[in-house]
Amino acid sequence: MYPRDMLIDLIIAASMLGDTVKSAPSNMSFFQLYNNQYCLYYEPAVLDTNITYTLIPETPNIALYFGYSSIGCAGGISIEDAILRDTNDNIIYTGFSYGNLEVGYPYEVEVEIRSNGACLGIDNICPYYINISTLAVELCGYKLLYNKQVECEFMICSSTATRRFLVDRSKDLVNWTRVTEISAEAYSSLIRNYSFTDSKYLPDVSYYRVIEEDLNGNLSIVFVDYIVCPTKEEKPYYDLSGRLIDIR
Repeated sequence: MYPRDMLIDLIIAASMLGDTVKSAPSNMSFFQLYNNQYCLYYEPAVLDTNITYTLIPETPNIALYFGYSSIGCAGGISIEDAILRDTNDNIIYTGFSYGNLEVGYPYEVEVEIRSNGACLGIDNICPYYINISTLAVELCGYKLLYNKQVECEFMICSSTATRRFLVDRSKDLVNWTRVTEISAEAYSSLIRNYSFTDSKYLPDVSYYRVIEEDLNGNLSIVFVDYIVCPTKEEKPYYDLSGRLIDIR
């Protein structure tokens, strides 16, 4: 724990880094974020930008989320790995979910925002975080890769009262689609390996999150990450004589 006077000095210094990201009770729509003053407004709109803001956690375990609005961005935007640093500029975490943080300590978060496809610009970025409960599982590590489809393996060191793992996919960290559900061993003190594949990945950037559901129905985020996938190629069409058919 940090002495009160030292924390006050750290918070004052951190306030110079940029806006302070606020907590939210749950996932919020852009209009909810905008109306409750979560958003950073850009005038004029920007195509790509890096934002740095202060994160003062209320609980040790949190997950970062983002809302946004953009002008004519047909492909939406992609949000690269967030980097969490302490006030000495040491990197504590990369990614979107953090555990064992110092409550009340002012961390610095830096994130890179990029627009996809034809786009006039991003005019609002709305970062926020959700407090998450202590995980009933201990994550040893995971691997997320592309091999003609998205493949993920993750290792759980231990689990307590775990029912299953829920896997979701998103293009913007706001709207999520269920990919699969994985049955889990409820109680274990040994390393267990789990995996999933996704052939319906999104072209360019796909975000994935793995959520643990316990036997009481409580949900906790295990990890959130992203992967860059190639654009899916259209298969050629041929007639019965083997001639290529041009379909437009």
